[in-house]
Amino acid sequence: MERRTEALVTLLFDEDPKVAVQAMEKLVHEEEPLDEVLQIYQDSTDPHVRKRIHQISTVLSRQKRKDKFKESVKSADGSLIDGLIQLSILTNPRLSEIAVRKDFHTLVLLLSKGMDGEPVTTEELVGFMRSNNFFVPETFALEEEMLMTDIVLKFRLGSAIILCALAFSIGKACGWEGGVVIYDGHFCLIDKNKQLINPTLSWKITQAEEKRCFPCRNRDIHYNVLCQLFLTSLQDGDMQEIHLYGSLLTELFDSDMSHLPYPVGDELLP
Repeated sequence: MERRTEALVTLLFDEDPKVAVQAMEKLVHEEEPLDEVLQIYQDSTDPHVRKRIHQISTVLSRQKRKDKFKESVKSADGSLIDGLIQLSILTNPRLSEIAVRKDFHTLVLLLSKGMDGEPVTTEELVGFMRSNNFFVPETFALEEEMLMTDIVLKFRLGSAIILCALAFSIGKACGWEGGVVIYDGHFCLIDKNKQLINPTLSWKITQAEEKRCFPCRNRDIHYNVLCQLFLTSLQDGDMQEIHLYGSLLTELFDSDMSHLPYPVGDELLP
């Protein structure tokens, strides 16, 4: 353990909470890995130190998740479903990643059952999403739950962008060829034969006019979901989530929250 880190750890034992908090802030930004520190002091006999170590561990764990999500989004071959699952876990750290992935892979297995290795067709994919009750609510409102992959997998109601992402990911795992597009302002799926699938219209299939389609890369979908989550946090006035989604958005573009408009950031100060 470096001398600077050791000195900061010593300050965690200080009776003055302000001193301890300042030490915690500096520790979480240290370049030196803190695994050894966390392991040594997580069972400290001092309850205040145990609590502070737990808080540091929580912050570092979330930062690792943020870094993993950002790497997935920036990667050219980053998985769409992986990024969305990481985003759900960032929002709810108590969420089991294994459980969410199990829910997703259960659907993949259900769709592939009886396919005998043949790629799933558009009609089969649409029938599967309908029969499993995946729909956009008739009275859709911008709510965080509609954008959380784990919740949508569980309750089967979600925003069009999440339903498109799920259908695309499930279909792709079963050999379906297509992608996610924005068509006349709505998130839809499109297959290799230019058939358009609109989840907002109960997965209605129509023939698409190519000039009205705007293809979405995986990162485009991640960005859009993140923007919508940021808006929901502003709408709800949840400061913790405003900071989470705002910092993710700005860091993805090599910036920081100070460049966001006032009152979240410093831009356009009155």
